Amino acid sequence: MEQLESPSSASWVGSYKELASILGQCLWVYRVKNIRLYTLDAYYAISRVAFPSADKKWRDTVTIDSDPLARLREMYIQCRNIEFTRADHVHLKRGDSYAILATDASYNNNVSHIGFVCKTFNVGRNGINNNNNNNNTHNDNDHDSHVDENKFIKFRSLALQGESRIVYEELRAVAMALQRLRDEQVMPDFVILAIDSMHAKGLISKGMANTTEAINLLREIDDHLGLSRLFMYYIPSADNPADALSRPGEEWNEPFWVNCLQQSVKYLDVARGVFLSGGKQRYSERRKREVEEEREVFAK
Repeated sequence: MEQLESPSSASWVGSYKELASILGQCLWVYRVKNIRLYTLDAYYAISRVAFPSADKKWRDTVTIDSDPLARLREMYIQCRNIEFTRADHVHLKRGDSYAILATDASYNNNVSHIGFVCKTFNVGRNGINNNNNNNNTHNDNDHDSHVDENKFIKFRSLALQGESRIVYEELRAVAMALQRLRDEQVMPDFVILAIDSMHAKGLISKGMANTTEAINLLREIDDHLGLSRLFMYYIPSADNPADALSRPGEEWNEPFWVNCLQQSVKYLDVARGVFLSGGKQRYSERRKREVEEEREVFAK
């Protein structure tokens, strides 16, 4: 630790395991203080050299100097000097409203297309209040979108012309969908997201990436969410109702969307955080009625 505490030290020498220990303690502090990883340039820089390469082991020696050393020292000193005080109480949203969202993106020949479909729901004291008496949809062209009076959103658009990566476009699809909910002033308490990219899902869950472009997109997603919660699950591309919306000229398949709604209802209580002792879920009689009402709504 003296190598990090002394400004005159030109390098830090230790094992990869010891380096991981230092970073792990810093990450614990960041988590407790609710500091987002994507905001930390120092962590982004040091994480690129902190993992042993294929020919190295965790017990092998690593030397950190120059800019990585400055970043490691910055993190170490910052976390050592943070004072732990009682955190301000944050009133999380109740979980009385939610949206079911499916997103997708395609990227070919330096052209990206985005598609997403979403429906919002409100849950009242007496169970589900669907906010929508029918399932009317609209056919949108490749550069337009529509929100009907029942808060059903179906969107497809050319998103980018230029160099990118498919994972960036998958993240961009999520960011654009959440921004749309925010712009329409229908951002719910939590969002259930069906996504067919495990790479994008992992980046969102981790809250960190190795490129500036991905970090900026994660920042957008977090900004649009605000205090709303996000629950994600993987859906195969063949079953993703947003897949056709991300491909110009393909016809949208509404039965895929109905199946997605029925699948998503299984995750409602997990997304709401309804857990009791032993990791088991138990329902009161009222909650059982609510679940049945929700299933009836999705079955229509």
